[in-house]
Amino acid sequence: GERVAERYREEGAKHVIPVPNYLTRNAVETLPQAHEGFVLGYIGWVDHQHDWEQLGVVDAVRRLLDEHPELRVEVLGPLEFDLPTDRYHRREIAQFEEIPLFINRFDIAIAPLMDIPGNRSRSPIKVMEYALASVPWLASPVGPYEDLGEEQGGRLVEDDEWYEELDDLIRDKRARKKLAKRGTKWARELTMPVNIGQWEAALATALQLTDERRATVDEG
Repeated sequence: GERVAERYREEGAKHVIPVPNYLTRNAVETLPQAHEGFVLGYIGWVDHQHDWEQLGVVDAVRRLLDEHPELRVEVLGPLEFDLPTDRYHRREIAQFEEIPLFINRFDIAIAPLMDIPGNRSRSPIKVMEYALASVPWLASPVGPYEDLGEEQGGRLVEDDEWYEELDDLIRDKRARKKLAKRGTKWARELTMPVNIGQWEAALATALQLTDERRATVDEG
């Protein structure tokens, strides 16, 4: 987004046109998947291992597994958490088109982020994917998530409140339904078919700038 664009400008780029990430048609067309128990889900790459550990999310989830017998954890990504193996399933990698199918088995999804420079420049695509699948989410008030909340289908969680916020949402079915409905409405406006015009405009501007630069070189 704009944070990344600003870095390019600082390095000397004269023309930077930020275009947000948007959701694919595949994600829009995927239906909810039947599953057993109550699933707490997460999707992330290996660089998010420390987010879970430093924010105490692993400890919070371990406590919740003790208190909620129906709770299970599903993770997509090359991460490894010290959780009971009979209640914790990890799939290391998946094809891009399979990701919506994985998300649609979640009852709640999370997006913890430490407040560090790299995380402040991330995209909110993770919670957008959760919301589009009608999955209520919890996220850190950092970077891409700091201006999001219940109108976008989730809640923001302070560093030391992961256990309390997760426990509250697990117990509150009515709140989950309300958040899911709001999130789906928000995310449907963030799909590629709805926003393709931004890409077209950015490419048209890039072509125009290229033509102007060539004309200037030719004249010189």
